[in-house]
Amino acid sequence: MKRIEVEQGTISHVGVETTGLKGGDSGYGARHVFEIGLESGHLDVEVQVNGALRPRKIEGLSLVRVTLGGDWELQALYGMLKVGLEELEKQIVALHGEEKLKAMERGLRECVAEYEEANSPERQRMEAREMKAEGMSVSEIAKILGVSVKQVREYCKD
Repeated sequence: MKRIEVEQGTISHVGVETTGLKGGDSGYGARHVFEIGLESGHLDVEVQVNGALRPRKIEGLSLVRVTLGGDWELQALYGMLKVGLEELEKQIVALHGEEKLKAMERGLRECVAEYEEANSPERQRMEAREMKAEGMSVSEIAKILGVSVKQVREYCKD
């Protein structure tokens, strides 16, 4: 799963993953995931699941993940996120003005750029070699960097 650390308030990361189209319903193996990582205990979250009479407040939640299966569901997930974002942007502008939306977009771009720089292959290679020199195992390094053991071995080659 591609996870991007965003650290926007109480949101710690956003993750997305898809197998892509597989030729039919979920029985063909198509899976599409959207998740939001949260700093536990710092967020007011209510979840309502089909059949529930009212939303349920959940304390200490650290992850919200939606997984859909099937080809049509990929299109639906993409459409829901896109349309939802467009509507949210309209509401932000209506309530706070265009400048606030632009400031939010700048802040997010900066955050993502910092994350991508910190997680570049060159940076990971340097960090893997430093951790290896400090005596850490390859599996410990892989867990910390969020990469495979094979990738750590590649990074640590002389």
